[in-house]
Amino acid sequence: MAIPQTSYSLDQAAGLPGMPCSADPGQLITGEFVASEDILPGLMVEIDPSDTTVKKCRLPQTASAAGKLLGVAMYRSSDQVGSWKAGDTVRVLQRGEIFAYFTGTAGSDLWTQLKVRSASDNSNSEATHRGKFTDASTSTTVGQEVYQTTAICREETSVSPTGLCKVYLDGGLLK
Repeated sequence: MAIPQTSYSLDQAAGLPGMPCSADPGQLITGEFVASEDILPGLMVEIDPSDTTVKKCRLPQTASAAGKLLGVAMYRSSDQVGSWKAGDTVRVLQRGEIFAYFTGTAGSDLWTQLKVRSASDNSNSEATHRGKFTDASTSTTVGQEVYQTTAICREETSVSPTGLCKVYLDGGLLK
């Protein structure tokens, strides 16, 4: 009788989008918010001002820096695909290190202060990048907003079709 062989890859993934990467869980500060729309882990979220009776979050779509960035939507292992659905309670990392989506031109150097993409007008291609960190220049062009944050790039790895970066959040995200 043959015994089935189990093999394991030695090439472990650096991390999954939305997965905390801090060695000390005591350094993490999280909050819980109700999703106003489907949200992928690893994307920045902001306060949804449409309902003041419930703490809601959404992907950045504010046309001005008056939008309040909350943090990065966290990964949950109970999901097949990993998406938070509208109405789910989303865990959001507000302080600590986390793997997050990155899209940009040249990549980001270690310790670089990152910006986050927003899109107040969902009719253009920029809307597909809402909530991703970037090295792009800040912009207030309607539908293509990019805001400076206090998030710091700790490490960037190339993951197709977008990058995955290790981000440090200090709790106060708008600069």
